[in-house]
Amino acid sequence: GGFVVSELTGLGRVVGLAAADLDGNGSVDLALSGNVGEVGAAETLINDGHGVFSVGEEHTVGVTSSNSVDVADLDGDDFPEIVVANPGARGVSVLQNRGDGTFAEPAVIVTDSARGVFLADLNGDSWVDMAVLGTSTVGGMMVLANDRHGGFVAGERFLAPRFDMPIAVVSGDFNEDGARDLATAGDSRPIVVWLNAGAAR
Repeated sequence: GGFVVSELTGLGRVVGLAAADLDGNGSVDLALSGNVGEVGAAETLINDGHGVFSVGEEHTVGVTSSNSVDVADLDGDDFPEIVVANPGARGVSVLQNRGDGTFAEPAVIVTDSARGVFLADLNGDSWVDMAVLGTSTVGGMMVLANDRHGGFVAGERFLAPRFDMPIAVVSGDFNEDGARDLATAGDSRPIVVWLNAGAAR
């Protein structure tokens, strides 16, 4: 249970962090979101297999600081993409993995706003979908379904309690029906539990 601490250089300000094998060598790398100066950015830190990280790529993803980041294989090629919540770009920025831990320039999926993002199979078809948090000025969440070609189909928008702006999210089968539910936390309101109504299997 003891830890050896090392400090890593990265973005000027780190807001989001996700861990996954980005380059396919079996070692867990890091994906960061935040900003450099006033510009939103995403960056990778590549693991050499011994817990030593080197700076990989940096991509500009918005005109203002980006928020949370999540990582998952969106197109079925076994290499995870990076998705960054991006209030300034009014949506999420998707960086496609080229298969070697390098990434294409970000493509924006517009959702009006985005303060958080969560990637998982939400409809039970074995493809990774996307829940985007804080998708309007009144808060809430939008669920986008994977079209099985690496793209997404805009789905239903769910409103949160008034003035709640969800940022943090966790997932679990809270009512034990076989479907993945979500729970979100916002700036000042209680935790909101979103029970999945359509993915039980």
